[in-house]
Amino acid sequence: MPYFHIDNATLAVIQKFLSDQNLDPWVRVEIQFTGCCDASLGLVADKTRETDLSEKHGDVWMVMDPDTYQTVGMVSITHTKEEYQDGFFLKSERPLNEWAGFAPCAIIIR
Repeated sequence: MPYFHIDNATLAVIQKFLSDQNLDPWVRVEIQFTGCCDASLGLVADKTRETDLSEKHGDVWMVMDPDTYQTVGMVSITHTKEEYQDGFFLKSERPLNEWAGFAPCAIIIR
C-alpha cells in the first residue's frame, strides 16, 4: 500500500533542495499548526523515527508518523512555480479541512 504519490518533476525539486542545502534525503509529512488557521499538512527535512512509515522515491525517503497516516491517509505531493505561487501542494486521501491542499508550503529545515 503506497503512503505517498509524488510525480517525477516534484521529486526532482525535492532532491535539488535537499542537495543544495546539504541535507540527508529524508522528508517528513506532518500536520502543522500555524496558529491563525486550520491545521494543514507540511514538509520537514527530518530524520526517520523507529515507528515511522517510510517509502523511497528516487533518492529521497518520504516518512510519516503512523498517527498522521491514520488521520489523513495517502498523501499526494506536487510542486508548482508560477508568478504568484511557488511551493509544494499536499493533498490527502482524507483532508484535514475544507481548504486542505490549496496553499503552497516550503520544506522546513529543523
